[in-house]
Amino acid sequence: MDGRKITIQWIIGGMTQYLMTVQGIPASVEKKLEKRIRTFLWNHDGVTRISMRTLQMHKLKGGKGILDIAARNKAIDLMWAKAYLNLSSARATWAYVVDELINRQANKSIEYTSKHNIFLQSWTIPISKGTDLHEDL
Repeated sequence: MDGRKITIQWIIGGMTQYLMTVQGIPASVEKKLEKRIRTFLWNHDGVTRISMRTLQMHKLKGGKGILDIAARNKAIDLMWAKAYLNLSSARATWAYVVDELINRQANKSIEYTSKHNIFLQSWTIPISKGTDLHEDL
């Protein structure tokens, strides 16, 4: 099983990491990847002897440390949020673009100078299918 774990980490982990970081992966693709991992892990047998949750746990907790695609995707999303919330002089240019896109959706009665960062304000933006914002924002 350890050889299969390494193969999973290198092949599936390596091939998807960049894509997940750059544009994310929908839940449907996550499920397909999880199914392929499970199928490969159990040698196309169809019979799973141990649950994937158990196998994905750390070795110290009784697992095997098998790649958890969903958890890694959530961690990558958190790293994007961390970069967005960085308000230092080293803040990424894309974060200012996101601020501007969000600010355009805010109520017009709010002063522009008050629209610095949505997470630091008490105002909200309307979230519906009618907005111009991408679903990831």
